[in-house]
Amino acid sequence: LLGTAILPVVAARRPPNLTIVGCDNGVFGSTGNQPTGAAPSTDLALLAVGAGMRDVVTVDTPSALTTALLAPQ
Repeated sequence: LLGTAILPVVAARRPPNLTIVGCDNGVFGSTGNQPTGAAPSTDLALLAVGAGMRDVVTVDTPSALTTALLAPQ
């Protein structure tokens, strides 16, 4: 788990060996499935771009995730 506050730090440092996968299933499972603050109205990809992240991809199927993770950067 990491908060979105770390995204500008990671974007500034651009570590070559780091891939971040952001998922929002709409609930905090570790605390009793309370709704997240982001779901459903926050565009997490746009948030990452706004923080300076490069190569941001949005996927909606397992196969699209596999393709995105295997794509050369």
